[in-house]
Amino acid sequence: MAFLRKAMLCACAACALSLQLQSRDANAEPQNGWWWNPNESGRGYFLEMTGGVMYLAGYFYADDGRATWLSSGGPVTDLYLYKGMLQSYRNGQSVFGAYRLPDTIVDVGPVTVSFTDDSHGTITWPGGTIPIERDIFGDISNADETTFQPKTGWWWNPAESGSGYSVEIQGGSAFVVAFMYDESGNPVWYFAAGPMPTPTHFESDWLEFSGGQTLTGPYRPPATPRNLGRLTIDFAATDDATITFTDNATAKQVVKRLRSSRAGPQLTGPTWTDSQYWPAFTCNATQKFTIVDGAFSETQTYNYTLYFRHLARPYDFFLEAKSYVDYAYDSEDTDTECKKTGRRNGINTLTGQLRVEPTLNYHGRVWDNIGSSLTIQETCTDSPPYFLPQVIFIDFSLGSNQTYVQNPRPYEPTAPATGLPPPWMKAKNSLLLPDGSTSEWEWDCIAGI
Repeated sequence: MAFLRKAMLCACAACALSLQLQSRDANAEPQNGWWWNPNESGRGYFLEMTGGVMYLAGYFYADDGRATWLSSGGPVTDLYLYKGMLQSYRNGQSVFGAYRLPDTIVDVGPVTVSFTDDSHGTITWPGGTIPIERDIFGDISNADETTFQPKTGWWWNPAESGSGYSVEIQGGSAFVVAFMYDESGNPVWYFAAGPMPTPTHFESDWLEFSGGQTLTGPYRPPATPRNLGRLTIDFAATDDATITFTDNATAKQVVKRLRSSRAGPQLTGPTWTDSQYWPAFTCNATQKFTIVDGAFSETQTYNYTLYFRHLARPYDFFLEAKSYVDYAYDSEDTDTECKKTGRRNGINTLTGQLRVEPTLNYHGRVWDNIGSSLTIQETCTDSPPYFLPQVIFIDFSLGSNQTYVQNPRPYEPTAPATGLPPPWMKAKNSLLLPDGSTSEWEWDCIAGI
């Protein structure tokens, strides 16, 4: 299977008349979907964390070259660390066969997944320790919250437990792997990927790979895949689809495929009713952008203190006036021997909103349409200090259609104090470009009264 990775970096130049921050693609907690090691193309990992439960699978090859898979799942108390048991399944339903329940699960060995940020980590399993990162295979630069976006995660038919689908849509591209069994009962996976002609319809060849890297063996690329037919997916809703496999003579139609995190017993996410929303969230956030261009380097740092208060209408929180941002600018050009610095603390001309859906998916935005003045001081070795007036504009998004409130304990105003921690929302991520430029962001929000 082929993977693509694109890095997006938000950058601002010190010599511009305005300085603007945008973080539209920031995610919270390790991202659900496809992960891989770029040096081991041909095998990959699918991870989903929902409602305090992690479920993952590794797709690779058996010693005889067959495509095979192992999985693991269980509760997590630390968003950036999962420890569980890797398990194998056999003798379940084949793609065109009648339903049969797989045999008893067999433990293969322990597995640990640790994350350094939301898109980088390591997996340690019987095959060793492998660095992994998010696989960016589609154009996500123009994604927004109004676009129809099928859920990323594990999809299944509850009547056919033991097999299912790892599904992710990025931009207008789909990446789907079906995990099931061959006619002999061996676990097997099939691959389909490509552009979607419409947001609700996907169609592609479904392929069977073989001969690639095993669980414990050295890297080897897989052989040319075998084309088995066509696969189509028609989405009736973001969590409801019909998946159809066809070959030259047979068709199997799977009706009302549902994500396991929405319909299955394993990854059902929690929900809140209107009366269970907490009155407020307090957030501390940091954004840091570093640009390197030859002899020139520039760093912008934004430190946010944000207070969101629940509105009378369901789901929505507004940004309180006491919220503020501290901003710092530093740059240096070693060729010209010039440095620039600027500070502006307590920027409070902010507008913001936070929405927490009943499913506990959250997304919000903070912005400043007025702008705040800033004086940049330039100091060069051969000239007196020079002062440059600037204007800062804030435009910062937190959360996405894949981010969820953690520790989702409902608010109970009449309940006695229990000492249990309240719900929270966290993020930590970074992007690094080959020239040394970086984009880093982190936030930590906690519910309160």
